[in-house]
Amino acid sequence: MNALLRNALMGPGHVSYDAARILWVVGTVAFIIGAMTFQGIAVASGQAFSMIEFGTGFGGGLATILALGGAGISLKDRGVARASATMAPAETPPA
Repeated sequence: MNALLRNALMGPGHVSYDAARILWVVGTVAFIIGAMTFQGIAVASGQAFSMIEFGTGFGGGLATILALGGAGISLKDRGVARASATMAPAETPPA
């Protein structure tokens, strides 16, 4: 599981962690924890809480975070791959 998470959070080439992927995970976890917190507060105070209304109140909620985050990371990774493909190979100095 640790290797799966590490590979999911690393950028192209698996050289370093990718800030966009980390923020994508943090945003998703924050949304889920926020939903559970608001539901707990509402239930403890005797108020009604609808998880569906909470999720759709944020423009589709978690689905929007996942879809737009994935699309942004995909576009960025394609740009990085395109840029590295057009770069000239490093010249080796004469011996």
